[in-house]
Amino acid sequence: MTCYYLAGIRIQTQIELPLPVSTTSAQEAEVSLFEGSRLTASEAPTTIGWDWSDPSRPTVSYPGVGIATVIEGREIELRPCGPKAEWRGLIQPVFAALMYQRGVFCIHGSTVCREGEAIGFVGACGAGKSTMVAQLTNNGWHFLSDDLLFINPDSAGGVQTWPGFSVLKLAHDSAQVTGKHLSSIGPLYPDAVKDGFFPADELWERKPQSLRTLFLLEEGDEISIQEMSRAEALFELFENTYGAQVFEGKPPAEYFQKIAEISNRIQIYRFIRPKDYSRMGEVRDCLTSFTNDQMAV
Repeated sequence: MTCYYLAGIRIQTQIELPLPVSTTSAQEAEVSLFEGSRLTASEAPTTIGWDWSDPSRPTVSYPGVGIATVIEGREIELRPCGPKAEWRGLIQPVFAALMYQRGVFCIHGSTVCREGEAIGFVGACGAGKSTMVAQLTNNGWHFLSDDLLFINPDSAGGVQTWPGFSVLKLAHDSAQVTGKHLSSIGPLYPDAVKDGFFPADELWERKPQSLRTLFLLEEGDEISIQEMSRAEALFELFENTYGAQVFEGKPPAEYFQKIAEISNRIQIYRFIRPKDYSRMGEVRDCLTSFTNDQMAV
């Protein structure tokens, strides 16, 4: 058995995960992940999705891969469709479901960090979150997480974020432009439109960081960074919650309380820029100058 850390939680499993490995063998694991029996043909999923009809045992499914059941925030059972199931493409939504059960806030976003502080990027699928992270790791930043961003208010009045899975999901054109420190591991699941990439080991930060700023990525002809009102920030935090559909439009009151607390503690900006690879250097320089000024305050 190997033990890993994710969002401060110790996970025990025989399945290899792209996560920091725990070096504290005496500490009891809080979550166990294991592979159960193979699905029969009639049990195999035909659609992609989450099923939250039983909140204590939600499932995440993907055709050709299998079904994962998350049990009361303590166990994850993976039931494969075949003898060599590749779980990498399902790991993030599976752990998002686990974190919801444990009360940890999850955003559909990506983060980089330096000097103990992190910045994050949120936005719709295809907004360029992974591309932005990959580009910044070529220019003095360290990779912290991609696609799944765990954040929580801390006792010192800030917001803490943790290292995520060490896999970036990038389209081929983005990878060709930004892949200086990346190694491809191929598609993460059948028919994936993006491949998975590992960042260079020396560029992967494995310790929690203080989250300083979030940027909502939007496309436009000109480059601009605009501070968002608190109402806008609250709306975007909810809209960019990872798998927000599980709430079925009725999130619990404590969830809104946590969003409000986070929006009070960190700055959130709208970052408008062209999705033009020939202008990536210009976009990067604008962001770098802006964050340098912010971190100097």
